[in-house]
Amino acid sequence: MSALANEVSEQVSTQSIGMNSNIGKAPYLSREFLEGEKARLWPNVWLMACRENEVAEKGRFVTCNIADESIEVVRYVSLR
Repeated sequence: MSALANEVSEQVSTQSIGMNSNIGKAPYLSREFLEGEKARLWPNVWLMACRENEVAEKGRFVTCNIADESIEVVRYVSLR
């Protein structure tokens, strides 16, 4: 883990997280921290790509961008 990620992890684990907690803005501006989140966080959580009603009709699609990945959600008709 990077020095920045270690620092943030230590701050978070030693504080109670509440409305007034402040871990600073450095992680949100760091390419290194982003790469760490892409490798260790986003592959392990569920994210909402769209609502069902956004692709209610056949042929409708929605593109969901997460970091540098694009996910296409497409409504299609089964050929069976």
